[in-house]
Amino acid sequence: MPILFGIYIDGLINLLNKTNIGCKVGAICNGIFLYAGDIILITPSIQALQSLISLCELELDFLCMSVNAENQLVCALDPGSKCMCQCDGGWSPS
Repeated sequence: MPILFGIYIDGLINLLNKTNIGCKVGAICNGIFLYAGDIILITPSIQALQSLISLCELELDFLCMSVNAENQLVCALDPGSKCMCQCDGGWSPS
């Protein structure tokens, strides 16, 4: 990850981690993962995901950064059902 991007995005990571919204592994709750220039949000529900997305939107707006809306994917996993993925505005079974 480029250093300048890391410096800017550090505030977003801290903000989201303070919400304690995400998936718990043991005693650790994490809702954001980063790889190169990609941001991955992981939550236990669609409502929690919307909360993290709203916080990201506010923080990225504050940093004068934006998300590439053409390069996003939402995947909701529900135990006992098929994966439903949203691409280009519509839900479809994968």
